Amino acid sequence: MRFRLFETIGDRRSHRREEEAVAKSIEKLVRHRCPNLVMTRRNRHALMGTLHSAIHQVSAWIDEIPGPIVLAPERWETDPVLNALFVSPEAVRETIQSSKGLFRYFKTNPGKKALALLLAGWREKSAFGTAKDGEIVRRDVLRKAAVFEDHRLVARAAELSEAKTALEKKALVFLCEQTFAQTQDLKEWQADLERQRELLKFKMGPAAGDARDDDPDKEFLEEGRVLDKINRKIESIKKELGTSEDNFRHMVEILSRPQEFMKIERVSLRISRMGFVLNRVGDSTDNVLSVARYQIRDMPQRAAIWVSVDRNAAEGA
Repeated sequence: MRFRLFETIGDRRSHRREEEAVAKSIEKLVRHRCPNLVMTRRNRHALMGTLHSAIHQVSAWIDEIPGPIVLAPERWETDPVLNALFVSPEAVRETIQSSKGLFRYFKTNPGKKALALLLAGWREKSAFGTAKDGEIVRRDVLRKAAVFEDHRLVARAAELSEAKTALEKKALVFLCEQTFAQTQDLKEWQADLERQRELLKFKMGPAAGDARDDDPDKEFLEEGRVLDKINRKIESIKKELGTSEDNFRHMVEILSRPQEFMKIERVSLRISRMGFVLNRVGDSTDNVLSVARYQIRDMPQRAAIWVSVDRNAAEGA
């Protein structure tokens, strides 16, 4: 009984340390993106309150990711998951050996294996193939095929629990960065308009501030209208950008509703050796693919599964 109590207390302390580590990363991001924001006790309380619930949501999503499976070129022929996700053993080998993050991991860690999250772009296309109708095999039948591409390995660690913790932190910081993605675009647009304004003022010279429709010097009328339009647009962008406090509140809102920006679910598909998605229970040559499918707002959907990678495979031995 006493042991379980100490174990529970230890788990809670560990969770608090993880939350503090994530909070520090997010505060660093906020200081960079919102330089005029003062991180008051009230602001930090608001951040930690929403962060606690966001961690639970992201942790639940991560638990939906299946695996780990062994990621190795020589297993492509016999592993139905690898066969479905990759077009050939060479594609598996290229994914492993082109991962700079995996190379750096093995360079600084002595272990023989690494756990990582395999991500792949997931799209579906229509293609002609064969299909059985009872005892009849029909050719040139329009069917749906699953295509997996742009494979990446992220969240490398020695143990699955470490990899999950790293992914959790990465996902939460990514959610916060979405607050500033549009802000950054607006700032770049504003900077471009301000450069245009300065060039136009230089071209117009001293008359820049006096050009009006009733100005006797018609040479500057059109330039004056363009300048006024640029000034109005810059003011509009400034209002849309809001203050550092506005951006911080928006970030807290995102953390309080992460499911509106990201969704993830575990799915199982039956895929033929040719990559076609099957609606029926197939025979022993069919691949049963169990992966997590996730999507971030308007971005294309991707597949995710935990994998174990051998050091020799990463180093090309």
